[in-house]
Amino acid sequence: MRRWMGAGFVGLVGLTCLGTAAEAQRAAPRHEVVASWPKPLPDNLILGQVAGVAVGKNDTVWIIHRPSTLVEDELGAARTPPETRCCKAAPPVLQFSSDGKLLKSWGGPGQGYDWPKSEHGIH
Repeated sequence: MRRWMGAGFVGLVGLTCLGTAAEAQRAAPRHEVVASWPKPLPDNLILGQVAGVAVGKNDTVWIIHRPSTLVEDELGAARTPPETRCCKAAPPVLQFSSDGKLLKSWGGPGQGYDWPKSEHGIH
C-alpha cells in the first residue's frame, strides 16, 4: 500500500509540475543581476540585512533594511568623534528610481511614535 501511494503521489506531482512549468515559462518575467544597482549611497551610508523589497508606481523600488544588523566595525563614521570616513547606517526605508538612484529615505526610532525593534517587510 505504501509503495503504491508513493508512486501515485510522485506521478501526480510530476504531471502537475509539467503543466505548471510550461505555463510559468510563458508568463514569468525574466530577471538579471545588475551589479551597479543601486548606485552608491550618499554620505557613506550602508545597508544592513534587507528585510523587504517592493516595486511601486513608476517602477520605483522600495527597500526596508535592518540597521541594527550592522556591526561596530562597519560604523566608524557614526561614532563621536568619527573614527573613519565610512560608514553610517542608512535609514531603514529607502526609495530608489528604477536606475538605482536614491530618491528618499526615512524611518527609525524617534520621538512621538513607535518603531519596531526589527524591521520585517514593506508593501
